[in-house]
Amino acid sequence: MADKSVFDKLHVDEREKDDIPGVLEQLNLPPKFVTFVRENKRLVQILTAFVVLMIVFWSFYDSYRDKRIETSGDALAIALEAAGEEKIAALQEVSKSYSGTDAALWAELHHGLELVKQSRIEEGMTSLLATRQKISEKSSLFPLITISLAQAYEQGDKNNEAMQEYKRLQDMKGYEFLGFNGSARIYEKTDEYELALAEYEKCIGTLDPVSQRTQKSIIDEKIARLRALK
Repeated sequence: MADKSVFDKLHVDEREKDDIPGVLEQLNLPPKFVTFVRENKRLVQILTAFVVLMIVFWSFYDSYRDKRIETSGDALAIALEAAGEEKIAALQEVSKSYSGTDAALWAELHHGLELVKQSRIEEGMTSLLATRQKISEKSSLFPLITISLAQAYEQGDKNNEAMQEYKRLQDMKGYEFLGFNGSARIYEKTDEYELALAEYEKCIGTLDPVSQRTQKSIIDEKIARLRALK
């Protein structure tokens, strides 16, 4: 009988392929789990395939999302370089094409600001309000939009609406000065000098050491002027 070659194909009983002894046991898995796997091999195969597919899907999705974020940022930068009606249209396109990204929200903010800048105040305020409704009060955009709304209302001589936005700013950490200063300005415009004086005095209390050097003298002058009117 000729010697067997190491390259000779060994015969494996097909019945043994589905039951490789010891593999699961060597993993030190609980006996009940091993029994479950053996009895539900088809289900386990389906679940394993599903997990693999989900991993591949999320990998591709993450790549797509990162690329979309990068592209949206570039599109926003280009839109901000435009002017006039071209800028408004470009910002709208960024908001529409990249909905759900930070760039889209910034595009909506700048869209509203550009409308106000072009004296289309009603349209601008509507746009800004719609944008604010999409975000949480914890968003860094929330106070920026609130400031923009307050100034737009004030520019449009809507003092009551402007006052509401300035009052809202007074409760936002880091924006208290803008809130009190804005409401004081509204009171002064409507000849409510006592209220204006009280708001300007509150402004002083919100100033940090840096702002003290630049803003305090300005507020002090306003306070002195109002006290002279009493």
